Amino acid sequence: MDFDLYNGDETNAFLAWRPNSASTWIQYPDYTWQSGSLVNGNGVFQVSTLRKGQYAFANGDISLSGDYLNLANTSAKAYPSPATTNTTLDFNLLELKGGEVVKVWNTNGGFMFSKSLSSSSPITINIEGWSEGSYVAALFCNDGVVSSVRFVVAK
Repeated sequence: MDFDLYNGDETNAFLAWRPNSASTWIQYPDYTWQSGSLVNGNGVFQVSTLRKGQYAFANGDISLSGDYLNLANTSAKAYPSPATTNTTLDFNLLELKGGEVVKVWNTNGGFMFSKSLSSSSPITINIEGWSEGSYVAALFCNDGVVSSVRFVVAK
């Protein structure tokens, strides 16, 4: 890990990606990060699926971009909403093209959930323990974010 980029503290390290130079940088949806001690420069980024585009090691707040909140897809649904223990996300996919990932953030930008899709069926998420409030789920494919849907958690 580059000491100058991380200033000796890898707490906010992440892998950034964009499909092309005209797109906004986002946190790459298909990687895991093992930090080690957060100060020794020995962290490991492991990419599970490579996508076309540009990559960069980054450091900083990876809160949800307002772009995701503004994506509207009237065919995507989240139910029930408000939800108390589980919510189902249905992006109305006819078929998978490969590499689709669903990620969920609260509207303060905090990352909550990620799952690679293995079928075009709706997915059910256990939301027990999540705080009351609004959340947004974004569907990523090889070209970036293709759909998003909002839902509410109530206790």
